[in-house]
This record gives sequence, structure tokens and C-alpha cells, in this order.
Amino acid sequence: MQPEIAVNLNQETNRYYHGNRYKVIQLVKDSEWRTLKNISSELSIGETSASALLRQLRQTKYGSHTVNLRKNNGEIEYQVILNDAE
Repeated sequence: MQPEIAVNLNQETNRYYHGNRYKVIQLVKDSEWRTLKNISSELSIGETSASALLRQLRQTKYGSHTVNLRKNNGEIEYQVILNDAE
């Protein structure tokens, strides 16, 4: 059983955070801007997997979090803003 996430998520959403999704949410909860390369290297997962997991965070099932994108020196960076639990 995974330890509870140290962010404010409701129990319905919490049940979906495990494995690589759990690792991603723990990494991005600080709302810092990161490239897929940064995320994948920090978590030892592929860039394609990191991208898919970030997209999933936008879905209602995974908390409807905000995932912002920006270009910085030709690279796309991602920022996740976690929703407060309802």
C-alpha cells in the first residue's frame, strides 16, 4: 500500500495515484516548470510515459489538475497546478 500523498487530494482521486503516476504527482506538486527530459530522467521513466501521465492529470478521474505548457529556449516545459480537494 502506497503512503498517503502529501498534497490535498480527495479520497476518490487518491485511489488512482500509484506507480509512475504517484511518482509524477510527488515530483510536480511543487508547481515548478520542467521539461519531459527532466521528468523522465528524475523518475527513470520514458519521455512518452511522462507525457501521457501529465495528460492524464488533466482528466476528471485523476483530479482535473491544470497542466500548463510553455516554450523556453526551444524546449517545451510543463507546470502542474494541483487542484484543492473539494
